[in-house]
Amino acid sequence: MDGVKPFIEFGNVIKAESSPSRDNNSEPRMIREVLGVLDDQHPIGVLVTLAPSTEGMRTVAAAAGFYESAGKKYRKMQLICVEDMLKGVSPELPTPAPAFAQPRKR
Repeated sequence: MDGVKPFIEFGNVIKAESSPSRDNNSEPRMIREVLGVLDDQHPIGVLVTLAPSTEGMRTVAAAAGFYESAGKKYRKMQLICVEDMLKGVSPELPTPAPAFAQPRKR
């Protein structure tokens, strides 16, 4: 799952960085590493962990603020543990715009 997930915003391809934690030693440092690669083309970070996030991790993630797209706010740093993903929890990302305009139905 390591890599980027592209989405399209007003004709520009924007990406969200994702990074899996490979051990149970998740800590705020990992969040700062993901935040360090965010920029205008990668405005959202997602850290997937084996263990639930710690209070320190949630504090650092919350301090990252929000990214706004089409009038909706998304957390710039999102934390998800594998257990939650297996329950159907997924990152909140802007919905991709269709690549081509859909024809009007007559």
